[in-house]
Amino acid sequence: MGSNLDKITHIMEGLRSGQWHLAQELLVVAFFLHVRRNYGARVVLVLPICKRGSFEDAALLLEMLRQAWKFSPYGEATYGPIWSIASDGDPKRRPALYLHCMTRKIEPEQKIYEHLGYLKGFNLWTGSNLETQDLDWKHCIKRICNLLCTREGMLVNDTFINKPLLSSWLSRLSNVDWSEDSIFSLLNALPSHSGQIHALLNPKDPQDVPRAVKLLSVVPELRKLDQDSGGHEPIRTPDT
Repeated sequence: MGSNLDKITHIMEGLRSGQWHLAQELLVVAFFLHVRRNYGARVVLVLPICKRGSFEDAALLLEMLRQAWKFSPYGEATYGPIWSIASDGDPKRRPALYLHCMTRKIEPEQKIYEHLGYLKGFNLWTGSNLETQDLDWKHCIKRICNLLCTREGMLVNDTFINKPLLSSWLSRLSNVDWSEDSIFSLLNALPSHSGQIHALLNPKDPQDVPRAVKLLSVVPELRKLDQDSGGHEPIRTPDT
């Protein structure tokens, strides 16, 4: 840092003027190997970030890392190509992974197609070298549940699935354990399952993963409803 405070003063002036940004988090990048021995992540980059970058910046960084692995004598030449690119649920990294891992579709002439090509609903899009994207599943679950808990909801086969509709449907389910595992919930039980359904669809914390898992676990039970009983008709979009 030097023998005086000049550098610190210079940094403070840069931060106050907006010339520089103060890092809020650390981005850690690592490569790991699919091997029986020495399995573990090898950190190659620790980068302070301030959350002001764009998904294009994230995509550029991923490309630099891919190229570094490809051309390094200690990368692909020694250990083979990259199979998968994993990340958390960062909103700017998700579209970056999309740009990298949704560019090439597995075709019938490729050997791997005989194993994957006939799986209904399976995503056959990969990166240029058949890389797949692997996002933290907890973030995917939370996003789906947060969408279901909105009045707008989601569109499925020309049908709006939203919070009011789910509340009506869920209240008709029987033989469902609406209780939670926490001691607080057991000691402060809600008077009826309708109150617990309300709490399930109106979370105090949108990041509550157990609640999100609970909601997704009961939604498939809706298929058991008697469709002829009425009173829970979906909202359909008008024909165009």
